[in-house]
Amino acid sequence: LMWVNTLSNIYAYIDVDINPSLNFTIDRNGKVKALDPLNDEAREIIRGVEFKDMLFTEALAQVIELSKVQGIIDENKTNYVLICAALNDSYNTKDKSLAESELEDFLGSIREDIEKAYGSTIRPETVKVPFEYRTMAKENNISMGRYLTYRKLEDRGADLSIEELKSFEIDEILKQYNMDFDELLETEYSEAPDKAEPTGES
Repeated sequence: LMWVNTLSNIYAYIDVDINPSLNFTIDRNGKVKALDPLNDEAREIIRGVEFKDMLFTEALAQVIELSKVQGIIDENKTNYVLICAALNDSYNTKDKSLAESELEDFLGSIREDIEKAYGSTIRPETVKVPFEYRTMAKENNISMGRYLTYRKLEDRGADLSIEELKSFEIDEILKQYNMDFDELLETEYSEAPDKAEPTGES
């Protein structure tokens, strides 16, 4: 569901993984300028809902509520919501470091809002990643969160295919490879190397 926009006005890309995987494009005011469902569950969740120019925080709350209604979020257990954001490399600003800092603050406020609203039912995990992760994720039609998972497990020598990455929830994949979210979100990366191109081959 892409809407007309100019690239220089796009502030950031934010991917949300519940099991629906969605890519949001936002402006500096935090309004949704584009929305791309990345799997069938996401397409079903957003069907008939208008997100254009909605504040991202409101859009995320709506996606969470729709996920609860459809039974994707189980209120009897802890559900992980992974939110990855990347500052648009083409964003027109004189102070990139300030924009990066503001994006981190924005992610922090999102995490706090979810924790207050849902308590132990939802555990939000937020992380800012390099723009290169957005590029690689888009090329492979996966979320930045799933690409981050791929990179981290690849660093551990795991033999993980792109289809596995698409087919299972991220917390299931992490359990399979004995990794927790704290390890996943450690930000020791600098940029995505050219070799890190997941394919359908395992």
